[in-house]
Amino acid sequence: MKYLITKYRGDGIDVKAHHKHCEANQIPCIYALARRKRCVLICEFEHIEGAKKQVLVSHAFEIKMFFETLARRYPRPTSFVGSGEGWYYFDDLLISDAKQVAEETYDYLAAIMNKAAND
Repeated sequence: MKYLITKYRGDGIDVKAHHKHCEANQIPCIYALARRKRCVLICEFEHIEGAKKQVLVSHAFEIKMFFETLARRYPRPTSFVGSGEGWYYFDDLLISDAKQVAEETYDYLAAIMNKAAND
C-alpha cells in the first residue's frame, strides 16, 4: 500500500499498522488524517535504513524543493512544514487533493530510492 487515507480519530490503530507495514518494507510512510473536508497529510521516511537512507539523505535538498513545489501546486493547505531529515506534512489540505498529493509524493521518493538499488 502506497499510502493511507483514514478518518482522524484518537486510537490511530490503522496508522500504526500502516507505519509498521512501511517500516517492514522500507518504503515511505504516507498517510492522511481526514476531518470533514480537510486533512493533515504526513510523509515520514526516518525509518528507512541502509543504501535507501543514504540516497534520501544525499538528495535532501531536492526532496525539500519537491515538497515546496508541491505546496505551491496545491495552494489550499494553510501550512506546510518539513525537514530534509525525514518528515513533511501539509495541514488543512483538501481531502479531494490528498490522494493526488500522496501518490505524487510516494512515486517521487520511490524513484529516488530506486537509485540506491540501481547503483
